[in-house]
Amino acid sequence: MALLCEYFVADSDEAAAATIGWVGGPQKPPEAKGLFRRSRVDPIPTVNAPGIEPVVMMSTLGNLIRGLAAYSEEIPDDGAIVDSRDGGERLIYRLSNSVVAALAESEEAVRLGVAEPWSQTEEFFGLGDPSVLSPIIAQLVMMARQARTANKSMYCWLSV
Repeated sequence: MALLCEYFVADSDEAAAATIGWVGGPQKPPEAKGLFRRSRVDPIPTVNAPGIEPVVMMSTLGNLIRGLAAYSEEIPDDGAIVDSRDGGERLIYRLSNSVVAALAESEEAVRLGVAEPWSQTEEFFGLGDPSVLSPIIAQLVMMARQARTANKSMYCWLSV
């Protein structure tokens, strides 16, 4: 069983929650059927990060970026489940403000240095590859910067 995770930016919890039923995630919106025509909802730009869940793994990344121990309690997790379906097999999670801030404020040298220790955390079960994680980190940083600039939040769409 795979954990599908897509990170995206939305105006509000309600707007993010509206994507929970989209098969394939926010990047693949459903086609709306009208009486006389079909209209299409615009896809939402996402960072596809299969298996990288937003609570422990993203908090660990935030800690490493900030120069803290991977499992430090110093960065609070103020994220929240926005919507959940099918007993939690599909959900929308708002990322912690502190994790988004860590990503948005990170410098390139720091980002390049965290892929290796992040890949070694137990949540990757020895399968983390820094060369795969580095571009994901870079995309998450860009997304976090966009979210902060637009005064929006970052979310994760998850499906088991």
